[in-house]
Amino acid sequence: MVSSQSAQPIDFASDAYVRDARLLDDVEFALRHGEAFLVHYAHSNSPPATPAPLAASASPFDDVSTTLNGADDDGGACTELLVLPVRRKETSHFDFVSVGRHANNDVVINDASVSKFHAIIKCDAQGQYSLFDGGSTNGTCVEGTAAPTTKDRVRPLPLTPGCGVRFGHCEFVFLLARDLRAQVKSGRFPG
Repeated sequence: MVSSQSAQPIDFASDAYVRDARLLDDVEFALRHGEAFLVHYAHSNSPPATPAPLAASASPFDDVSTTLNGADDDGGACTELLVLPVRRKETSHFDFVSVGRHANNDVVINDASVSKFHAIIKCDAQGQYSLFDGGSTNGTCVEGTAAPTTKDRVRPLPLTPGCGVRFGHCEFVFLLARDLRAQVKSGRFPG
């Protein structure tokens, strides 16, 4: 089951958040909510993707108070949505965003397939995001390509808006704030 214990998961049911998405410009929105996000969709009428992010009977949002209903791009029902800001916590001691199951990470994904410390997300001076696997047990992929570890001494995989990212068996879509905001404004994420 995918859930988040991250310090600041986005609450899409909040009138203030929806208002921000509709009224603030991209810069103000990013300052308030973050510049990048990992979005997990759970679909009710489509077969699970391979590898499946969730067991058929599991609820991915046990630790998140918001469950939304909406439509996906293929017209299928997107019954649950989890949005995690990709940003360092105030208490972070690193120059990167850590992803993992343990509460010390910047982005926390509470799923057995996710390692305690699973991956590293970096943002360079030009605002380009990239990803390394942190030596996880079940791997990290971007668009089906396995992410290298920092020990591999190769370039990390780039994260581009709309790309699929998998941590263990948990699948997400990477979005920048402007893209997330545009989806909220268009009604893609109900408020």
